[in-house]
Amino acid sequence: MSNKNPKGFSGLSQLHSKNEDKADSVESDFQSETPTDTIIASTSETKFSSKHENTVSAGSEPEVTVETVQDERQKSNQSGVSWGYIFWFLLIAGIFMAISQNYDSPSSVPKASTSNSSVSPKAANVQTPSTSQLGSSSNVEKNIKPNEIPKPQFTKPPVGLNNILSVSQISWCTRESMRIEAMRNIFNTNGGIDEFNRIVNDYNSRCSNYRYRQGDLSRAEREVEKSRAIIVSEATREAELIDQRFKKNANSSKENSRKPPAHLTREVQQLLTSLGYQPGPIDGDYGRGTANAIMAFQRYMNIKQDGLINQSLVSMLRQAVAKKNTQLTPSKPNQRSNNGLPENAHVDIYGTGWDCDRGYRKSGSQCLKVNVPANAHIDVYGSGWDCDRGYRKSGSQCLKVNIPANAHIDVYGSGWDCDRGYRKSGSQCLKVNIPANAHIDVYGSGWDCDRGYRKSGSQCLKVNVPANAHIDVYGSGWDCDRGYRKSGSQCLKVNVPANAHIDVYGSGWNCDRGYKKSGSTCEPI
Repeated sequence: MSNKNPKGFSGLSQLHSKNEDKADSVESDFQSETPTDTIIASTSETKFSSKHENTVSAGSEPEVTVETVQDERQKSNQSGVSWGYIFWFLLIAGIFMAISQNYDSPSSVPKASTSNSSVSPKAANVQTPSTSQLGSSSNVEKNIKPNEIPKPQFTKPPVGLNNILSVSQISWCTRESMRIEAMRNIFNTNGGIDEFNRIVNDYNSRCSNYRYRQGDLSRAEREVEKSRAIIVSEATREAELIDQRFKKNANSSKENSRKPPAHLTREVQQLLTSLGYQPGPIDGDYGRGTANAIMAFQRYMNIKQDGLINQSLVSMLRQAVAKKNTQLTPSKPNQRSNNGLPENAHVDIYGTGWDCDRGYRKSGSQCLKVNVPANAHIDVYGSGWDCDRGYRKSGSQCLKVNIPANAHIDVYGSGWDCDRGYRKSGSQCLKVNIPANAHIDVYGSGWDCDRGYRKSGSQCLKVNVPANAHIDVYGSGWDCDRGYRKSGSQCLKVNVPANAHIDVYGSGWNCDRGYKKSGSTCEPI
């Protein structure tokens, strides 16, 4: 047997049985070495020879009978060479297929006895694989229903380099690579980008350099590829939620950074309360109530109404409170008093002036009653009037809105809009002319073509969908099916070279993992 190291991943070539070796080389190895219980030893050292064979009892499950080399040599002259080759080939093929289906929990392999007497599997306490377990890989998937695609299993591999990964661990790496590609251009916040870098670093620490058994990589990639659309959709949604969370946190941080010091806010709240304003509880927390009270004071002082707390505002509030305290009989907010107040008036919210009652308007130093015309009512401010719904203001009166046929009062109440399916033309509503294969649009005053038709002037023409294509998401055009690319007015099949697969867009191809694109082919990295 050659001692040269096999090419490829270090140590992994020992995981595959090499049935091509010559029988005479196997014979010398089998006689000089004692097989072990590990998968590597059982698959690499268990080789067939013309002088080694097992016997199978008729009418029962196959049982492996381990014999000595001397007994086997005596029987070789009677049984011949060919049956030994066939039996050992079937046994090794069955064991290899069972290991490839579930290598994470390999079954033990019986050791070869060196005694001169034959040892049965029962006496050696060795569980012999049944024919159904070793004969065909189809039995492994016998519980899978027809037309049902099994979901791939994902197991996060350990951190490190050159780890031997299982199929589920390779599937995790393949899925994570798809997720990273889907998330790459979605993050717009610094926090989101940091989270993306963390995901990439975690992937690199586990999947940047690993080893695997023959066939495991292609099997994992095939299984994960079936769920590509779901994986990409979920990763995109996850990235959007992460970015939204960091945007919300950033906005909250900005808002908190604009808040003034608590001791200054508490003093402003106390001064505003003394002047009759209502900033809310005096707790030093700058909120909406405090900001509204500040803007009310700024409006009374005829200064910029920004609601912000600064030293200039504090000084003005102190002066206003000091001025109020010097008055012998200060007026309290919302307290009616006839001393110095005109008729139909009350003290304003600032406590230093007066406002007219609702239904009255200020005229110099008095309050005059608001003249409300017919079909009108007092407005929201209390010092004017507005027309009722269905009437429009014209000078000092309210005139009825003239509503044409197929129309209704608009949302403001002082005009009209055409009903759905009609369009405004001057002072009337004309019916919308809907061509064949069309429907009223979302605004109700026009039309759009049905799905599968495109607008051409005043009509809808059917979309010509070529072979291997389908109606696009807008409904007025077409896109090629997955695996085909658009070329003029037709869809041509994507030529996928060896070691490549259809890309996420469906109209091109990417090289498999471990290969790089070189022109129209994929070369090993």
